[in-house]
Amino acid sequence: MQGSVLKLFSHRPCVCRVALAFAAVLLCATAGADEWTMGQLLVGLNAAQRGMPPFKIRDVAQERRRIEGIDARELSCRVVREYVCDAPQDPMGRFKCLYEFNDPQIEAHVHQSAVWDGRVLRSVRTTTGQRDGGVTLGTVCAEVAVAHRGPPPQEFLWCLQYHTIAQLIDRFGGAISRWEGDGSSRVAVIESPPLGNEGRGKYRFDVAPALGFAVVYRAGLLLVDMDGTLQWHPQYEIACTDYHQAQEGIWLPRRASSVFWVFPEAGPQLGWQISHKLTWELHPQVPEDAFELEFPLAPMCTTGLAASDTR
Repeated sequence: MQGSVLKLFSHRPCVCRVALAFAAVLLCATAGADEWTMGQLLVGLNAAQRGMPPFKIRDVAQERRRIEGIDARELSCRVVREYVCDAPQDPMGRFKCLYEFNDPQIEAHVHQSAVWDGRVLRSVRTTTGQRDGGVTLGTVCAEVAVAHRGPPPQEFLWCLQYHTIAQLIDRFGGAISRWEGDGSSRVAVIESPPLGNEGRGKYRFDVAPALGFAVVYRAGLLLVDMDGTLQWHPQYEIACTDYHQAQEGIWLPRRASSVFWVFPEAGPQLGWQISHKLTWELHPQVPEDAFELEFPLAPMCTTGLAASDTR
């Protein structure tokens, strides 16, 4: 039965929202609050991912970073990011993003536009400050992460590190370790087996079936020595809250927090932390030229591409 539901989701995007609602009713009819199986959760995760329509998102974020070295200090700044994504089912699908902020580290205002067409990233970054008056740099490269400051928007949905969470569970394994919370905030805590060198890493995903199988928390955990005892501690984590039902079967967070930790000998310390305020728009009118980017007359940087890719 699960295979036939997944097959339905994999072909007709136009009926995904109806299929998602049908799958939720179907699964709820056979599962109590704590009776969901991993197979049922994976069906729900795949349905939710494939049912997500194109979207725009505005992310007003407050960023706090710790700068190590001779001038060790903490820096804080407000970052405004805007994305248009017309292929949310694909973690590597094309998007356009804009962001701007005042960077206290270099005492400058930064504005960047970037377009990822699924294969090549083109970006234009302008830095305006008291030191240099203004510098514009165009970049063409094959590394999608260059476009982002903080997590890409799919990581507030059903993705992590440019893979869907269902793909990560399928690749590395996963099991329901426990259930937490009550009502609509009731979540299945899914953990992978120990991974990496000497089994010192693993994933954790908290899935809320009542919120359209939203992944309300995701983390990469490391096994670290804490006061002489080995304990699992997040290396990075994203927690989403304040969910609202945007349309039938689709629940979206209005707030999120992303945190990255560093591990000096003294113990875990906060590397950076970003508080996100999210505004979503589903089914935006997106003209085809929205994914084009015109380069100014400016210095260019090209990395990791064949000559044909830069045309």
